[in-house]
Amino acid sequence: MLNKVLQRSPNGAADFGCYSNRRKKGLMKKIALIILILLLAGCGAVDSMTEGFKHTQEVASDIGNSVGSKPFVGFSWHNGSLTNVNVTFNGVPKEKTVEELIELSRNSIHKYFKQSPDHITVAFSVDGGL
Repeated sequence: MLNKVLQRSPNGAADFGCYSNRRKKGLMKKIALIILILLLAGCGAVDSMTEGFKHTQEVASDIGNSVGSKPFVGFSWHNGSLTNVNVTFNGVPKEKTVEELIELSRNSIHKYFKQSPDHITVAFSVDGGL
């Protein structure tokens, strides 16, 4: 039976001899439709990521304008909801207290992401040398 289904053409390529051209075309259309559906389902995730990266830049610029140095802003999504936003400053800014930096970060995140994350992490990156 397998020999009847899978035959080799003269150039060595596999040929499914028991399937008519019309059945092959129908099968190819179904495969193409499945691929298209999967790609469209992923568009929402791509849009969320694209918007998220845009918002990180907006948050970083907003905080940077207030503090004087632009922080690194990262985020995590899970099932379409914002779970965590990280704001990492290069060094400890002298112009603001830690409480002011936290409040500034929180306000900016809510302003640009338009939803509240489960957690906001405010961190400081410092030189590791002695």
